[in-house]
Amino acid sequence: MVARWTGPDGGPRTGEVAAPRPVEPGDRFRLWTDDRGRAVPRPLDEGTAQTHTALAALGAAAAAGGLVEGARRLAVRQLMARRFRRWEAAWARAGQDWGRADAGS
Repeated sequence: MVARWTGPDGGPRTGEVAAPRPVEPGDRFRLWTDDRGRAVPRPLDEGTAQTHTALAALGAAAAAGGLVEGARRLAVRQLMARRFRRWEAAWARAGQDWGRADAGS
């Protein structure tokens, strides 16, 4: 619908807006504008803003936890790979008959 309103400088503004409810020509309804006088969506109420903040904090905490867990898993993987390489080298030094009774004679 096309609406008319007064801008912050006192000048008239006209534009296409979404009405919050069905309106007839000449009806008045609340319209939110920015500092330039352009129509903008209604700001969040306090409860919704707090919910968005809590969800964003929860998401950030989960992302941080995931990053820490990913780094921990990468470090453990590197340590295990190094351990396996060392075991492989030790097995190679010991040879194939390391456990036989007549080994080394």
